[in-house]
Amino acid sequence: MMRDHYNWHRHMAHGHRRRRHGPPPPWVREMMGMRFRPERGEVRYLVLDALSAGPSHGYEIIQRIEKKTEGAYKPSPGTIYPLLSMLEDLELVTVVMDGKRKRYELTEQGVAELAEHQDDVEEAFSRVQGPDFGEHFDFRGWRKRLKKVMRAVGRETRHGRLDRKQLSQIKEAIDAALDQVEAILDGD
Repeated sequence: MMRDHYNWHRHMAHGHRRRRHGPPPPWVREMMGMRFRPERGEVRYLVLDALSAGPSHGYEIIQRIEKKTEGAYKPSPGTIYPLLSMLEDLELVTVVMDGKRKRYELTEQGVAELAEHQDDVEEAFSRVQGPDFGEHFDFRGWRKRLKKVMRAVGRETRHGRLDRKQLSQIKEAIDAALDQVEAILDGD
């Protein structure tokens, strides 16, 4: 993965990709294991958007954001709970005690704030979603396949079923596949 990340930025610096400026597109970030990072201030609107579905506990807000970003962004409790306190201070959310747990819900001001910044919410979510290429472009599936290869090689090596020659052949096959992928990406 580090090699891919390095090569992406190396090619970006030399202008070998169609996209010449800025971070890689979301679907490339997902493939390389890079996480979506909201821009400064966007998490506030993502939380308000999550609460627009109804009153929620902090953990439910985290889950809603993760689901809506298709797993690309899962805010930490250390991000969410201080933000919820700030939103409460700004009177954008109210807190209702549900047993020992706090349940948050939007106030009228919170609904108005969300409506005013709906473009920011849509912009954040649009950066998360990559192009829809169908199941043939399922990076999670690709990542699973690569992990499956690594587990199989590791298992066979641990059990002594691979010798040096076989390991060398496997390495050569992986290097050749990587070279082919890079050639495709470079348009060769």
